[in-house]
Amino acid sequence: MRRSKNFRCSDWHGNGDGCIVRPSKDANDVMGFPDNLKLRSSMTLFARTEPDCKTFQKVLDKFFAGKMDERTVSLLK
Repeated sequence: MRRSKNFRCSDWHGNGDGCIVRPSKDANDVMGFPDNLKLRSSMTLFARTEPDCKTFQKVLDKFFAGKMDERTVSLLK
């Protein structure tokens, strides 16, 4: 899938809501390995680059106790 250079929260908002409404709070149960790791990393990236969009932080809150991926954060510095 090709993404626009002008990525917006609304472009992903529906997908994030789909994750949030799942009953499980275990990303491995929902996504499996290694997609659970990619979910945390990508939500960290998007939350840091689009802080006004709360969807990404909500996914981190639900599946990762609100903790961002440390490796991703270090790469952004």
